[in-house]
Formats: sequence, C-alpha cells, structure tokens
Amino acid sequence: MKKSILYITAVALALSAGFYGCKKDKDPELDASPKSLNFTHAGESKTFNVTSDVNWTISGNHDWLTISDASGKGDKAVTVTATANAGAARTATLTIAAKGAKDVPISVTQEAAPPIPVITINGHPAATTTVTAGSITGSLSVEATVTENATPGYQWYRSLNQNNTGGATLGAAGGAQTKTLTIPTTLDAGTYYYYCVVSASGGAEPKTSTVATVTVLSAGGAGAETMIMKRAKSTRSPPSQTYPITALPSGSMAIYFT
Repeated sequence: MKKSILYITAVALALSAGFYGCKKDKDPELDASPKSLNFTHAGESKTFNVTSDVNWTISGNHDWLTISDASGKGDKAVTVTATANAGAARTATLTIAAKGAKDVPISVTQEAAPPIPVITINGHPAATTTVTAGSITGSLSVEATVTENATPGYQWYRSLNQNNTGGATLGAAGGAQTKTLTIPTTLDAGTYYYYCVVSASGGAEPKTSTVATVTVLSAGGAGAETMIMKRAKSTRSPPSQTYPITALPSGSMAIYFT
C-alpha cells in the first residue's frame, strides 16, 4: 500500500514539473498612443507615447517626416515633425516593432496646401497726367483683384525713367500703400514717373502696373517763348501800344503786338 502511494506521488510530481517546465514565457509588451497623427499643411510637431518592456525600433522613411527616436527600450515619448506641405495631401505609416511582439502601426496624414492666390490688375494708372507747379491736384489709381479671398496690398514707387522696376518706394505718404496715390503737391516743374506693385499673402506672385508719367508745368508759364511783332505804322495808326496776354503753359508761344 505504501509503495502505491509513493508511486502515485512520484507520478504527480513528475507531471507537475513537466507542466511548469512547458509553460510559455510572457509575451513582450508593445503598444503606442495615439496611433494616428494629423498635421496641418504649415508643418508642425506632434508626439505619441510608446509603452513597452523590451527594446523596440521605428521604421518608415519619409523625407517630409523627422522622428526624434528611431529606437528605444521601455516607455518613451516620441516626437514626429512634419515639414510644410506645398502640394497635395500626403500620408505615411510608421511601424513600431519588437522581437516577439506584434507590430504597432502609426498612421500619419498631412493636409494639402491651400490654393495660391492669383493677382490680376484690371485697371492701370493713367499713362499721362499734366499738372501745374504750385497748384498740383489729382491722383493715380490702380485696380486689382485677388483670388482665394486674399487681400491685396499696394506699394507705389517713383522711377527715374519709364521702367516699372528699380524705383524708390514712396513709403506710406499720400496713400502710397493704397490703390490711390495722391500726386505730391510739392513737385517742381519737370517730368516724373510712378508705378504700383500689388502683392498678397499666401504665396501670390506680385504684379506691377504700367508706368504713369506726370508732367509738372512751371507756374505762370515760365519758359514760354515770346515773339514780338510790330505793326507797320501809318498816319492812321494809333501810337505804338503793347497788348499783353495771360500766362501760357510751358513750351507754348506768346505773341505780343506793339
């Protein structure tokens, strides 16, 4: 009887030892949160957290993404940075892997860049404008539209010639940063050239107006040519007289009879 009990006990111990000896090791822990990252077109950085008790790696090469940690051990916060997107929407997948664990994918998306505004100049400033020194009035205007609801910006320039490049900015005086420029009232007699550059945000290509030529005449017609004509005298002619005329624009001819 004792031998039977000892035999049964030995068998039980052997079976128990075999059971525990064949028990499977614990699976490695590997997870991440969140499992998706969404970026704006402007580019930014976002973070996900890796939860693990073993060594892990992150794969997925994309030239528009930068990963702070391509490998690690245990729990860690990983930062992903997306560059600015100038084109269509794009996607990527980052894969976290560890030996003996199921891969964990991280889905990454970035929105498309907004359409680039387009500037159109619908009305250019008057090609020529004539004013008189000392009593200058008037203005130069440009009309422009911009797509994508973008707001146009204006900057007027003064050029040394009839070219609409390389001019000197007029700053903000006299409406020089609006669509209408007031012709400076302090200009001396001479010829002046102006043009406007229209711009807009959102990557719009600036557009430049044609050149406006402003001619300033001398006050009182200075510089006018004068011709004196004498009337032949006769016994019936009155004494010699001078007949003055009013001031004429620069470059015109004044005629006096004596």
